[in-house]
Amino acid sequence: MEDAEPTILDLHDLQRFAKQDPDGYKEEFLAQKSHFEARVELFKANDQHTSSDLINLVRFIAQMATVYKEYTREIYDALLSLSTERSQTMHPDVRLAIVQSLGLIHNRECLTQDDFLTLMPHFFDLYAIEDKGLRQATYNFILRRIQRKYSNSTAVLTHVIHSVNRDELSIARTSIRLLIDLYKKKVYEGNRLANLVNAIAEACFHREEVMVREALAFFSDQDKLAEEKDTLDIERGITGLAHQIQREMLTIQKATKNKKKRERKIEAMQAQLERKKRTANPQETDETIRHTNNAIALLRDSESFAERLVTVTLARSKLKLKTRLATLRLLSLVIAQDGLFIEEFFVYIERYVKARQSEVTMVMAVLSQAVNPEVPPAALQPIVRKIANEFIQEGMRTEFPTIGLNTIREIASRQPLVFDEDNKELLQELVEYRRHKDKGVSSAAGGLLSFYRMVNPAILPGNMRGRQAAFEERHGMIEGVQFGRMAKPATSLEGADMLDPEKPEEAGEGAGWGVYSDSDSDSDVWVEEAPDEEDVKAYEAEQEAARQRGEAEETGPRADTVRILTDDDFRRLDEIKAQRTVMELGKSVGVEVDPERLLANAKHVRMSKEEMVAHSKDNLPTEHGSSRGKNKGGGSSNQVKTKNKNQVMIAHSERVKNKQFRSARVKRLVADKHADWQRRKYKPKTR
Repeated sequence: MEDAEPTILDLHDLQRFAKQDPDGYKEEFLAQKSHFEARVELFKANDQHTSSDLINLVRFIAQMATVYKEYTREIYDALLSLSTERSQTMHPDVRLAIVQSLGLIHNRECLTQDDFLTLMPHFFDLYAIEDKGLRQATYNFILRRIQRKYSNSTAVLTHVIHSVNRDELSIARTSIRLLIDLYKKKVYEGNRLANLVNAIAEACFHREEVMVREALAFFSDQDKLAEEKDTLDIERGITGLAHQIQREMLTIQKATKNKKKRERKIEAMQAQLERKKRTANPQETDETIRHTNNAIALLRDSESFAERLVTVTLARSKLKLKTRLATLRLLSLVIAQDGLFIEEFFVYIERYVKARQSEVTMVMAVLSQAVNPEVPPAALQPIVRKIANEFIQEGMRTEFPTIGLNTIREIASRQPLVFDEDNKELLQELVEYRRHKDKGVSSAAGGLLSFYRMVNPAILPGNMRGRQAAFEERHGMIEGVQFGRMAKPATSLEGADMLDPEKPEEAGEGAGWGVYSDSDSDSDVWVEEAPDEEDVKAYEAEQEAARQRGEAEETGPRADTVRILTDDDFRRLDEIKAQRTVMELGKSVGVEVDPERLLANAKHVRMSKEEMVAHSKDNLPTEHGSSRGKNKGGGSSNQVKTKNKNQVMIAHSERVKNKQFRSARVKRLVADKHADWQRRKYKPKTR
């Protein structure tokens, strides 16, 4: 009689005993290994057949491969070859068990990076199979493996980037989603992070529109929503942990035993709570700067990227309106953040400046935030004229003039020279709407007037400039505004005030004034010399003269005025400049325009289709059936009011007077109707 095959319990027991005593159970493991090889040969003959015994045997062999290291490579190659050859035809349960076993061997650190690079293409190929559980298992394995083990590997990141250009759409979408998750989880930094962002940016020019939407969503609101969700989860965790600490403190007051153990538990929980609070409210550290949420700042050539968005992505004929608007929004953010001028963008978006255009507030917000001081006023004046003609007209719904005036104000706030001597009549016409009866229109026109009173009052009529502008004009205090005119020229190096004027960064290399020695040594040596007394006296005299004029420096001498800066100083200046740039970009002051802000104070805003459906559902009756006999509210009917009136009050009414002029036929019909009503009213009920 042959021995029965081992059951699940037998394999679990053997697995547990073999991990405790590998040498003592090696023969049993080899027997199960031979049994596994035989079952694999039978499985190849009929790969559609599934068996729980085969699945359990695969998982057991994978667990033992991490115990008996001399057989790890043999078992791994057998599982990988089986999955590669039969993945398209084998049963889904068996395929999932093999994939999980391959991931288990990698997670036990039994293989190298080259093995992982060999496994990744096969796992990406599995995405072509319509199996949700398989896709989720492979995706989670690759993401967690890169996050925990290969965060410093450029080869792994390069392989994922190249997978974005695969022909199979499912593989390409999975690759770009993997890159987006790696960015959100802050796996990479530095040059690798920039490579990741630029690879996602290249997907904006993919031939498939689905890939374009994935890349646009990364630079748009999707990552912000995910970050908000993560912050909300952290806040919930903080609240729950605080309540748990409070309960433990109440318990320890009543407990009589294990007080020290409970105190240690409370201390550990308090430390965990502090870590969660620091995660929820990070400080401005180098780590925060390296992982700034503004991915647009990591684009290497933002100008060429913006030009390609116009000439490649927007030039397609078959592109949905939602995708076009998302592309325009990303394009406007890039233009506004880097101060670019892309003439094709303004020519393209002008066709969408229509009052009847769907998503009109989004279009106007995108147009407003793309304007910056580098845009010539001549490129904006036709658009402003079209906005005035399309939106600001008599007889239109009040939200259209509100949107138009607010948009023109946003454009003017970014480029005040959009109104000059040639079109100041248009500005005067727009400002006249401040007396409009609608509050939203009048507020928008008043805001436009207030802005030009502060910036360029000379373009306004004399009765609109205000007292302050009139006073400045009389005393010659108003300066003309010119396009391209620079502000005050730079008089010192940016960030030099953060350097120590006494000694350079990394003291020991070039403190004070110095020269290179002319010695015959192999390398140049920096020779330190004390500052010249004449130079010091000249600097002090200059500071004294500036102090008398009220222009003296408040923080003492700057480093670039008292000593020669070394290479370490210039590296420090580059770091300071990069930090200030990232912090300014993180604040995003005045860059992004909220579409809802263009509808500020607007009344009777037309609801969208979704809002109308939700509003109608809210007003539906909650109870079904007839409403007869129910108190509807709102008073009684006219017939009931007439019946309850005094006879003297209705004696001279037209209805009563006309009764005497009724014909015999009308009197007979009224009498028959009354008799019929009496019969129906007093008809006895039958059981």
